[in-house]
Amino acid sequence: MAPTVVSAPVLLATGFSSSGVGAGKFLSPKYHTSSQLCKGTIAAGVQSSIGNVAAGSVFATLQSAGTGGAGLAVVNGVAQVGGCAMAAAGSGLAFLKSKMI
Repeated sequence: MAPTVVSAPVLLATGFSSSGVGAGKFLSPKYHTSSQLCKGTIAAGVQSSIGNVAAGSVFATLQSAGTGGAGLAVVNGVAQVGGCAMAAAGSGLAFLKSKMI
């Protein structure tokens, strides 16, 4: 649950959503298109620069995560690892600080 709380808004804000790449802009009706691409989102800009998206690429995984597919497990796993790393780093710094006194 917790990784989704973090990853879902980030995916949405960057243009990866259940409506496809580019439905970002916080799903404003002005930008919501049936072609699933919208000018001005990070995802649309990246896709225009890379052209065809290869299966299994990072971009394809983010597309899958945005639509709630198998990529969501990967993105949530990365969010969990990042959270654990930050917690470990914070704990380590607190320990070192306590020993310096």
